[in-house]
Amino acid sequence: MFKRPKQKFYNTWISTAENLLPKYDYFDFANFVNRDKQSTNLYYNNVMKMALQNANGENKLTIANAINKFSVIYFIILNVSNR
Repeated sequence: MFKRPKQKFYNTWISTAENLLPKYDYFDFANFVNRDKQSTNLYYNNVMKMALQNANGENKLTIANAINKFSVIYFIILNVSNR
């Protein structure tokens, strides 16, 4: 299910996210959101999907790479914690 973040929430974080090191950093987002892990993961995933839809050029590739990095790390964490 794709739950869209509120536009104000999206604009607040995404406007500075491309200037972070690393760009679109999950941990910076987690500090910004300050929610439980499951909600944070859901919001980050959805905000990044919105950003990808609105991006163009090189920024689109940067956002796609951040999404892929998050997906791989999340997958590893899930598999390790389920052992």
